[in-house]
Amino acid sequence: MLRQIESHKNLELEPIADPGQVSGFQSPAADYQEDRLHILERLVSDPLNTFYFEAASNEMEQFGIKTGTLLVVDRSKKPSGGMIVIAWHHGEWLVRQLITHVKKKYLTTGKEEDEFVEVNTETGILIWGVVTWSCCPQMEVKKYVRTD
Repeated sequence: MLRQIESHKNLELEPIADPGQVSGFQSPAADYQEDRLHILERLVSDPLNTFYFEAASNEMEQFGIKTGTLLVVDRSKKPSGGMIVIAWHHGEWLVRQLITHVKKKYLTTGKEEDEFVEVNTETGILIWGVVTWSCCPQMEVKKYVRTD
């Protein structure tokens, strides 16, 4: 299910093959030209162990993860205290913060009213991977009206 990401030139965004050669002379700024930003080069450090999830609830809103947030998960990272992780529990995926205390591990949503769930063989919780990035949609812009 993995595929090679190839950088294709978008003719709509970059209609000129070599912008520095249009006038016949190379631009003095050509020495400072940078390649286009390729988002996967920034978000993915280990393509073979990187998976993507979409948050289906607002349980982790305390951490900026709400419904529709794209989660980039790396299975090669070792989970440690304070990290956001993906866990498998009784046939369900969970997004939680991992808390370590002495030799015990707990999962939490960060909400005061929610209990910590201990990670052990009795609870059947498996920490599957570490969330390395969360990409949250910004389309829900709320307008505030000033009332003075």
